[in-house]
Amino acid sequence: MRRRGARGGGGQSRGGEATEGNHATYTRGEIVEHYASRSGLQPGEGVLIDRWLDAITGSVFLDIGVGGGRTTGVIAALTQRYVGVDYSAPLIEAARRRYPERDLRWADARDLAEFEDEEFSVVWFSFNGIDSVGDDDRRQILGEIRRVVRPGGLFLFSTHNRDVATFDRLPWRRRPRVTRTYARSVVQAVRRLPRIVRMRRQVVHTADYAQINDDAHDYTLLMYYIDRFAQARQLGECGFELVEVSSQGGRPLADSEVDRASVWLHYVARRVP
Repeated sequence: MRRRGARGGGGQSRGGEATEGNHATYTRGEIVEHYASRSGLQPGEGVLIDRWLDAITGSVFLDIGVGGGRTTGVIAALTQRYVGVDYSAPLIEAARRRYPERDLRWADARDLAEFEDEEFSVVWFSFNGIDSVGDDDRRQILGEIRRVVRPGGLFLFSTHNRDVATFDRLPWRRRPRVTRTYARSVVQAVRRLPRIVRMRRQVVHTADYAQINDDAHDYTLLMYYIDRFAQARQLGECGFELVEVSSQGGRPLADSEVDRASVWLHYVARRVP
């Protein structure tokens, strides 16, 4: 199995440079320490899991992008069999130290060759983890997830919302109320302007998605953003049918609703035969 973003064929995919740069960030000591200290579900995740509890309880569950094991304790307790993976070796080692009794593996979601076809009934890629790669790699991930999930099985994930009102705006362009938090964000951005300028040379905007340098981890990442309608099309092209879209807080969205308040959205999709 190819590890740490290695690719065959000698060429670099669309967004490949961003993929490798993001991976390097997730192996840094302070980032590993940050994620290793996190436990439990975010509020929107908790709402989502409660709504789909019947499908998750007793399932064969693949948890992709577990980081330092934030979701492991909650989800593993619900399932019949739980496997957690992450492409950052230091992060998965941190998760193993927290949960030595759990099946936690170093694996790249672009190549899940160690798993059998149709092995899992539910797959989850939480906290926008799928946004850490470029478009070609994202589609490769979706193909691998479709392969390892059973026909009719569920794929739950979150992804950054291109419709959010603050999309691709530096702090001083967001017109917020002036608060200490806002002031700190402006100071941070000003201090990081050389990095921001350098990173923005790699920014991508297309009709269907964007890959931008947002403020995550001190402006060190290039993250994928997509609106709900383009995401539905992408899922269909990769062999899934969209079941549900919900806000960052877990509220289901109406069919034509555009959410400009949520930085990310939660999706539930089902593998079509």
